[in-house]
Amino acid sequence: MSAHATLTEELIAFLQGGRLLALASCDAFLSPTIAPALACLVDGDKRTVTVLLSRKQAGRLLADIAGNPHIALLASQPGQPQKLQLKGRDAQEVPLPDNAQACIEAQREAVAAELLPLGFGTRYSYALCDDQQDLVGVRFTLAELIRPLSGMLQRSAV
Repeated sequence: MSAHATLTEELIAFLQGGRLLALASCDAFLSPTIAPALACLVDGDKRTVTVLLSRKQAGRLLADIAGNPHIALLASQPGQPQKLQLKGRDAQEVPLPDNAQACIEAQREAVAAELLPLGFGTRYSYALCDDQQDLVGVRFTLAELIRPLSGMLQRSAV
């Protein structure tokens, strides 16, 4: 990717199409922190990503990014080898976008549709996206994209 590259429509659809999402960071001692993400939104510039989290589940991660803004968003398709990792170097806590609730509801339905053929009922699927107490957004700009390609990792720096 060039210095001005953006996420493609295909990658945006992947990120927002019922994927299991997690946000990862590390503290000053490089001890990793990971938190489940409820949903993510890609801004119109196709480089800025806002991840929606439960503050209760992501407290330590939020503390870590306050001191170290490097972050990774991990997205995987249930039951499939497709995975995607976005890395950013400027993560920060932000107010929730106006469409946060609608985005989480769409994600919940999409996750349920992905997990149902694997034998997981909607109750389980909904539980993955239902911790909506004290929601928070974390925004970052795409710095690196990592995705599997034929059993190997393909890295693209932006």
